[in-house]
Amino acid sequence: MSNFFQVFMRLVAITGFTFIFILVSIWLEPSKMHKHRKVSTAFLKYTYLIYLVSFLGFIYFLLFTKIELHDYFDIFNYSLFVLSALIPTITILIRRKFHLGRTFYNLVIGFLNLGILIFILHFFYKLFISD
Repeated sequence: MSNFFQVFMRLVAITGFTFIFILVSIWLEPSKMHKHRKVSTAFLKYTYLIYLVSFLGFIYFLLFTKIELHDYFDIFNYSLFVLSALIPTITILIRRKFHLGRTFYNLVIGFLNLGILIFILHFFYKLFISD
């Protein structure tokens, strides 16, 4: 019976994460580009979507892992993990507030998303693959 519950919880998690990703994709409208800032807007939107897929995948593996997470999540790693969850989402939400220098903002935040993506992939490797 516990195997059924575990499979059910995994399906609920996958469904929820897929629903979140679809909602974000609809809200961002990645195919709709700005007339003057096509490249920087596309770069920002697609790096955020790639970040979101990797972040949700990392959360999924954290939910259903059997390793002791307190060995890996000290205060520094936990703080970085929380910041990596909040910063890209906040920056994508406030991007329309910037009118002057939006191209520069889009590029800086896109590279920030790539940096956070590298951090998540490194942490994923450290947790699940290196052991």
